[in-house]
Amino acid sequence: MGKVECKLQEPFPIEFLSKIDLGNMDGHRDSLIEKGFISTRSVEKFLLDKHSIIIGPFGSGKSALYNLLRTNSDVLETFQDNLVVTIDEQIQFNEIKAASDTYFPNLSEKLTYQLLWKFQVCRRISEELHKLDGFPSTDDEQYISEFLARTGGNGGSLSITSRIKSLFEKVSLKISAKLSDIPVDVEISKEAEKAKNRIKLNLEEVIQKSCSIIQDRKIRRCIVAIDKLDKFVAGEEYETQRAYIESLLQLEDDMYGLEEIGFKIFLRSDLYERLDFSALGPDKADDNTLRLVWSREEIRKFIARRLFIALDDAGVWNIRDILDSSDMSEYHLKWYEKIILDDEKESIKYKLAQRYNSYFGRKRNKTTFLGKIDLIIIDKLFEQNLIHECPEGEEKLIPNYEFFDTHFVHLGIYWCS
Repeated sequence: MGKVECKLQEPFPIEFLSKIDLGNMDGHRDSLIEKGFISTRSVEKFLLDKHSIIIGPFGSGKSALYNLLRTNSDVLETFQDNLVVTIDEQIQFNEIKAASDTYFPNLSEKLTYQLLWKFQVCRRISEELHKLDGFPSTDDEQYISEFLARTGGNGGSLSITSRIKSLFEKVSLKISAKLSDIPVDVEISKEAEKAKNRIKLNLEEVIQKSCSIIQDRKIRRCIVAIDKLDKFVAGEEYETQRAYIESLLQLEDDMYGLEEIGFKIFLRSDLYERLDFSALGPDKADDNTLRLVWSREEIRKFIARRLFIALDDAGVWNIRDILDSSDMSEYHLKWYEKIILDDEKESIKYKLAQRYNSYFGRKRNKTTFLGKIDLIIIDKLFEQNLIHECPEGEEKLIPNYEFFDTHFVHLGIYWCS
């Protein structure tokens, strides 16, 4: 090992531990989502916008991606010109079951849930369109504005079941829609005299008008992003949850041919595997599904990035001090990697080295340049060898990066930001 002058604080300043923020495991609450973003291969596939169903185990990054979509983050550049419509209602499945039995007694469970989903999607798209500048300015936009007025007005925090119940108590509703290629007309009326105050809703016309507005407004696409469907439930409530999600996937399939409207549905992989795809076709569903997975290098990158950000923000260290305090010979840097580390960013040598690394770095190295930096950061915080307990109970020392690779995969902690 070469002689290296350590520029890091020794011993580690433990008084800073209370200031260290590694983020939140819940992607909805993680304040470091953008700053600590890791572009995994799964994320790169997500950015191709070819999948409507996004699945993964707990902590794989589903809610993080949903949140980045919701906030129109620069990190997801592909979706910058889209109109993102979010639905993240915490569904009470027992209420859904009771509402379907009460308000739609003559419809099958499958068609009832599809109708509820289509109504909710139409409502949410209309609400977001209504926020556009100068809305309403055309006949189509006026139609959408009137649809909102007839179904309870713009905004509000009512759940889908509460909204149906609220409408049902005030007026007679006649809802027309096309569900699984079946034209459906449903009339909801509590009392005979309410037929005098009848509201007709044609959900197919709402979709058609919405598509026209999206085209006229030069919006690339409307993305309906749906999360929080996969809370843990059991018994009869689980059966309702499964049927409700299957109905959503059927609706997505029905609307798949629309260029103006797409879906991003985020689900736990274990729940997804239990769904019945017989109506859609398993192969068709599989082609439309993106599984969020993490490679070992990506897990390592995530750990290093979070640790570095936390310690840098706390004022414990910076990247230059880390590199100056490391014996770089251990990491077998190539000539262009050394230039990237040592040269000024505006120099010609630096720019040439960056370009060479981007074209040939991954092809010619088992570990990428940034992967080597990740290893350096990890080595500065942890012993190079950590104790690993084998399945038989035997303990042995393994390199720290192998410890993180195996333990994070084993625990299912794939979460990203």
